[in-house]
This record gives sequence, structure tokens and C-alpha cells, in this order.
Amino acid sequence: MPAILENVNTQLLESDFADSMVAGTGIPPNAIGADNLVLKGPILVEVTNIMEIGHSAYSLLQVHESRIEYRKQSQILRANGDTEERKPMPKYPRSMLQLQLSDGQVVLPAIECKILPQFELGETPLGFKVSRPSIQRMSPAITYLLAKLLIKDVTIRRGVAFLQPRCVELKGHRTADRDERRDAIFLRSLKLRMGYARPTRL
Repeated sequence: MPAILENVNTQLLESDFADSMVAGTGIPPNAIGADNLVLKGPILVEVTNIMEIGHSAYSLLQVHESRIEYRKQSQILRANGDTEERKPMPKYPRSMLQLQLSDGQVVLPAIECKILPQFELGETPLGFKVSRPSIQRMSPAITYLLAKLLIKDVTIRRGVAFLQPRCVELKGHRTADRDERRDAIFLRSLKLRMGYARPTRL
């Protein structure tokens, strides 16, 4: 039974929650747009978008273009058999991250009120799973899967969840098809900030 539960847990964490979660069992309706609320849980969500909001969209776009050029040059060097070490890939500046959290049906905007060091723009895969757990109201099987999680509370103000290390538990994994579109989703978000695009779902 432990091996079966472990396999189910892995498949769940690597799935798109839109395909694997039952509607109405995740983020409660009163949390969306709430002025002042503490979200108790248990709730397991996935990160569908990450954006740095402490720096300008223009500066992020410059880093994005530098990273694309870095990848191209690396591919050329590898194709030519050049194994010489290069300087590291340019990193995005880090101040405050904005996250889009989904339970598969609805999306909850969130920001860091204290830095979550495990999250890094351009590195953390989309579909990454985050829990804000409470053991109460869980079935025995789910309790087994999440037994090592702590009871946490997340504050929502004006429809935005305020995240800090003590109130989230990182589960890892990714949703493969969404993560493959990570750069396209990020670039679209940058263009929206700069007024160059209209909102669409990627």
C-alpha cells in the first residue's frame, strides 16, 4: 500500500490540476477577491505563472533576451565540440515575486511578503506544486500522503494571498506541457505589463 500511495502521489504532483482535481475541492469561492481573510486549508495548488514585480518589465525583458542568446551560443559551442567553461547564464533580478496559484479551476493571485528562497524566476518550473495544509478534514489516504506537512495559515487581502515561508510547504514536481511553454508565458506577461499585448490564456 505505501508504494501504491507513493505512485499515486507522484502522478498527482506531475499532473495538470485542471485534469486531475475535482471542481470545488480546492480554493474556496470566498477567497477569490476577499478583502481580508485567512485561508486555512487544506489546499494543494500549482504555480501557473511567476513574475518579478520589484523590477521594471523592460529590465526583465533585457535579461530574457540575454538568456535566449546565451542558450543559442551554448548550443553552437556544444555542436562544435567546444567544452570550454563559460560564465553562468544571466539571472533575473530578485526583489518580490508575484505568483499565480491554481487549484485546477480558479486562480488565486499571490505575492511574497517574505522571500521564498526556493522560488527563482526562470528556474522554478511551471506546474510546481505548493501546499498550504491543515490535516483536518482529510481522508486517511490523503493524510498519509501529506502527513509531514505543518498546519499553516495564509492571509488574503484585497484578493491577493500574502506568502511567507512559514505558511507554505513546497512539494516540487512540474506540469510538463505547461513548463515547456514557460518562456512564452513569461514573455506574454512582460508584454502585458508593457502594454504590448492583450490578455489571453496560454
